[in-house]
Amino acid sequence: MLLAKDYLDMLKSYEETLAELYEVFESRFWLKRKFWKQLAADERRHVQMIADMKASAEAGEGTLRLKGFVGVDVVEARNFVMNLMNRAADGGVGRREAVHRAADIEQTAIEGDFYGILDAEGATSEVLSTLKKQSREKRDRLDKELRRWF
Repeated sequence: MLLAKDYLDMLKSYEETLAELYEVFESRFWLKRKFWKQLAADERRHVQMIADMKASAEAGEGTLRLKGFVGVDVVEARNFVMNLMNRAADGGVGRREAVHRAADIEQTAIEGDFYGILDAEGATSEVLSTLKKQSREKRDRLDKELRRWF
């Protein structure tokens, strides 16, 4: 049976992989290096927030549980990000595709409600709300870049 802490580990791994993807984009697309660097930093903050949330829950500083059945959406999303990262590192992803894919990835996390699967009380609840809000903001920044670039 999957526990909330196990799901947090899955989310943490997903966010780490997404940060690595944005770092690859940063190294490949020098024209918008600052943009990709900021997205990677956002993901690194998410990784830390998830780690802190897990530690708080384990220390009894709030409750954290799964609302119901958890599918494999996060794992599939992580695998997609890893494949895209490998293609990008090999030069197989252009600037336009990078922005489109990044926007799609963020939209998938929002539509899949990756953070909404968790039910929390106390400080952990606030962290979950912040993560959801920041995911939407990131998607909006990517949409803005899509309109600006293309």
